[in-house]
Amino acid sequence: MKVVQVVSEDPISGKTKRKVSSPGEVYKIMGFLKKADREKFYVLHLDTKSNVIAKEMVSMGTLSYAVVHPREIFKGAILNNASSIICVHNHPSGDSSPSKNDMEITKRIKEAGSLIGIQMLDHIIIGSKDYYSFESAIAEKASLENLGSEGLNKQESVKHRSVIDKKEKKTLKTNLYDKVNDARQKHQFMTLAAVELFGSEESAYGEDTVSGFQLFMSDIENELGEVLSMLEK
Repeated sequence: MKVVQVVSEDPISGKTKRKVSSPGEVYKIMGFLKKADREKFYVLHLDTKSNVIAKEMVSMGTLSYAVVHPREIFKGAILNNASSIICVHNHPSGDSSPSKNDMEITKRIKEAGSLIGIQMLDHIIIGSKDYYSFESAIAEKASLENLGSEGLNKQESVKHRSVIDKKEKKTLKTNLYDKVNDARQKHQFMTLAAVELFGSEESAYGEDTVSGFQLFMSDIENELGEVLSMLEK
């Protein structure tokens, strides 16, 4: 829900050529409604440049309800040749949160405006200390939905990355096994060749060299074993 806290106001009465481009600017024109003891429904008529060409009260109701019909809302807008409108009403209770009726009438007004070619740019509810903008709430919801979609895409990306990692691990493990086996086979071949030619490895390379080579191979296999065990996780 999009509720904006109000710090100050700049009430304007009657007709004005003031340009409005945000809910806050609308509040500066219509903020006087926060003091009303009855629910009042106003319509701002705007030209093609979003200048307010008229301000019309179309309904005044009770402490909690004002009867509004789209026909009454657009009658004055058509007579004033308005390009678009902004609806504004107050909640004497002080709570600017939209009621179910507010949501339904907003939907009906938007639909009617689409049919006759006069767009409802926003519907603002004024409370005692803040105001509610339907359009800002819609934009905020869309932003959150997009954020949620991006988060989902990120999760899918992480999931995809995990699958890739598993494939890479499997390939790496296979390559390591092949290299270990290849090294062992070469070592065995060299040992057999040395024994065949010189009677023993020591005779071919010297005792210290053979011991060092065997220790080296043992260290390599241990390190490869540790890597392989990590890849198993």
